[in-house]
Amino acid sequence: MARGGKREGAGRRKSADPSVTIRVPNSKKEIIKQWLETGSFEKAKLFGRETEKVTEEILTILQNALSLKANAGGKIKKEIKLAIELMTKL
Repeated sequence: MARGGKREGAGRRKSADPSVTIRVPNSKKEIIKQWLETGSFEKAKLFGRETEKVTEEILTILQNALSLKANAGGKIKKEIKLAIELMTKL
């Protein structure tokens, strides 16, 4: 009777797409993640800045909507819809 040894088909299955570990500095981690998500280094560099600009724009729109009267004839809804559109583009 055999003891131990290697059995065919035993063990963990190998992935069809092998992966590797890449070490990066913590300071570059976010930009590299964004780069991988956007597929372009230039887009990744601009991503944070664009997000900040759009966020400021959304806040301005919503703050202006707060100053509108309750019976402004749907103006508040228009402003909120505009803010939602900008948020979905992020």
